[in-house]
Amino acid sequence: YDPYIKRVAGDFIAADDWNEIQQRGRQDLAEHDHTGGLKGPKLTGDAIAADATLNIKRLNADEIKLGDRLLGKRLSDVEDLAATALSAKGGAIDGNLTISGDLTVKGKINGAVSGGGGGGGATFAIAQLSAGQSYSKTSFSTIGVSATITLSETSLVTATANIGLADAASAAFAFVAQATTSRVAVPFVPSTATATESASGAITRSTTTSDATQIDPTTYYKLLAAAAKFGDDGVGIGALVKTAATKTTLPISFTQVTALPAGTYNVALAMKGEASIGTASIFVVTQTADLTLFDTTR
Repeated sequence: YDPYIKRVAGDFIAADDWNEIQQRGRQDLAEHDHTGGLKGPKLTGDAIAADATLNIKRLNADEIKLGDRLLGKRLSDVEDLAATALSAKGGAIDGNLTISGDLTVKGKINGAVSGGGGGGGATFAIAQLSAGQSYSKTSFSTIGVSATITLSETSLVTATANIGLADAASAAFAFVAQATTSRVAVPFVPSTATATESASGAITRSTTTSDATQIDPTTYYKLLAAAAKFGDDGVGIGALVKTAATKTTLPISFTQVTALPAGTYNVALAMKGEASIGTASIFVVTQTADLTLFDTTR
């Protein structure tokens, strides 16, 4: 390094020279920031203590490693996740959704059904009566509560109805599934419907009960075949109500099941008789099932 004030042997050093040398030395120490050259060599990472705390305004780096992973890769993963994540305020899910725990929904579920796919996938659909209405049907007819289901393969279809009667009624209720490409209606397997008549407004609630063991295929198809003969109009009755009460509100809940091949169907709530219905809703669940081996039992 060059001297602050150059002198040779035997030269006189004045006080001003000595003072200037001190001033310039202190200035160099104060401005020594390790930025290179006379400012001092640039520091390597090894020159910083491992337990040091750094307060910096900006950090420019080609790579930053946290643990054994690059920070840039982690940030990229987070950005990709944020771009595809469902907003907490709502949004649409384009792919399949799997829930390993319980699902709690607050509010209405507006569902539509698509094919369940292989492996026993289940889907659902719901529908409800828009407003209360009185009906008088001489034969089984739909009452405007229907859900459309699309099946990609043979499936079991389970339909549950919840009906609130607003007045006296003498009617039978059931489900039918009608193929959208034709007028063919498929009956559901009925429960054993019985009826009582009471002036006090008593109601017989006929619901399908589930056994601890699965119904065997032969019995199932015999029930399905019998469904067409069970009702007066080729419909397996799910619930039968007879009451002479003049004013009452009666709840009805029943479930029926059928098997359908691939296709699109309207699953509808039907009734025969007279009833004033205040509310009505249906919940339809489809479960894919391979029934090919059981065709000979039809």
